[in-house]
Amino acid sequence: YNPDVQLAALVDPLVDNDYVTKRSIGKSQATLVGGTPVAAKDIYDIWCYEFTPKNYEKTILLTSLIHGNEYTVFYWMTQFLDMLVNKWYEHPQLAYLRKNVRIVTVPIANPYGHAVQTRENINDVDLSRNFAYNWGTVFDEYNQGTAAWSESESRAIRDLMAEIAPDCVASLDFHTTTSEGATHYAIYYPRFLQNDISKYLGVVEALRQSGETTAFASTVIPTLTNWGIFTHGFNAANPEFVNGLSGATRSSVEMTRCMKFFANFVFQAAKQPAKAKFTTIDSP
Repeated sequence: YNPDVQLAALVDPLVDNDYVTKRSIGKSQATLVGGTPVAAKDIYDIWCYEFTPKNYEKTILLTSLIHGNEYTVFYWMTQFLDMLVNKWYEHPQLAYLRKNVRIVTVPIANPYGHAVQTRENINDVDLSRNFAYNWGTVFDEYNQGTAAWSESESRAIRDLMAEIAPDCVASLDFHTTTSEGATHYAIYYPRFLQNDISKYLGVVEALRQSGETTAFASTVIPTLTNWGIFTHGFNAANPEFVNGLSGATRSSVEMTRCMKFFANFVFQAAKQPAKAKFTTIDSP
């Protein structure tokens, strides 16, 4: 599960330094609580890949593996990005993205957690509880860290979100879950924040008509998506996939089901209207 090996095999071949670029936005946590340094072998770059059309209208942010052991979402994203680069002309939805939408992705937001197959980072902090929205006031069973932004991984995502905020219209953070019983999917969205979830309801209805069930719930915990809408006005959601309900986990049947769910969320996010751009012309 070495994150650099995974990216080198599945995402780096897409990089052409034209439509697709790659850059490091930071490194995984380098010290433990109390100041103990981390061995160099346990420090990883956090890689960001950008898919940028020549004349794009808007940006959407896609993140996965902020929980390092939920790796179905990483393999889904790599297949989706491969289709976007190599098969975009076969599908009108992909063609729209390819020509009109900049897609900024962080496929492995928690590289240390992925390397050792754990939800948390090296400090045992749940990075999706380390953002400043409601930090220290709303809790669940997961460790939020010693302070908001205490972990370098969450700071790297925070800074990326601020960088792309001027034209970013949506943020999707992909997860897997085992907490919803026999439900096929779960969708978490920010509570008490202005956030248009109407475009995602069509996906939920289509799944319902096919006989699959979806848990649709709001949350106030200090997650990446809650921070994005609270601070930058991103349209945000956490789509979560349940493994193994239609065959072996990560089999072709399951990964096709995963693609159907997550890709339709991306297409709906891309329908968000572009942010208005204003020019002020001052008299001489």
